[in-house]
Amino acid sequence: MSTVRPLDIRLHQRSRQLELCYADGTRHRLSCEFLRVYSPCS
Repeated sequence: MSTVRPLDIRLHQRSRQLELCYADGTRHRLSCEFLRVYSPCS
């Protein structure tokens, strides 16, 4: 089983989004609100 890890993690402060960038060019943006609500540690 391989583990996929982001190559870059960027915080966009104005839009309050966290962007995860992967080697294959895939990018995912997650809102800070989403992370706050759905994070198991909050």
